[in-house]
Amino acid sequence: MQDKEVINFWKWFVDNKDKLESDNYEPTILQRLDETISSWDLNWEIGPGQSKENSLTISPKGSPALLQLTEQIISKAPTVDKWEFYSTKQPKENWYLLELSHDNISVDASEWEYVLLKYKDGKIEVLVKAENLMEYDKDTKELIVEIILMNLLGERMFMERVDYFDVVEEFDSEAGITEIKYLSEHLNDKFFF
Repeated sequence: MQDKEVINFWKWFVDNKDKLESDNYEPTILQRLDETISSWDLNWEIGPGQSKENSLTISPKGSPALLQLTEQIISKAPTVDKWEFYSTKQPKENWYLLELSHDNISVDASEWEYVLLKYKDGKIEVLVKAENLMEYDKDTKELIVEIILMNLLGERMFMERVDYFDVVEEFDSEAGITEIKYLSEHLNDKFFF
């Protein structure tokens, strides 16, 4: 990707930022934003910011190989009133609630449990027990769990700390079973690493 392409994107964004604010979406501007970022093989999301009213995240789609690209794009972002910009999806306050309306899926993950495993090669696996997902097929379960984990941890921590995850019906033992809301703290625990 050329720097000129990124610079032109940010110029366009500044010219259209008012039409992208959460209470003022304009469909044609959103479509243009989607076409541009999708052409870079990246994802995006707009929502409330952590310290400003709005945020734009240009996401590497959970791929460490694309992280450098999103960081490069965000590094060229201008300073804009009411807007903050991220190169990965940030943790969400309502991480445990998921609505996939096009698939008629509504999930509350607040009761989920997990066990964290660390292998000899240093790889980390999260085993997730989600009783309210039993009706779904394996692929759908995995998609839901991945989205919830990314919403809980943020995309960067998910990519950097979680090598594998699996959805289980039961744990092999009672050892290490923890409420899912503590996963971020557990992954940041220096004694675990």
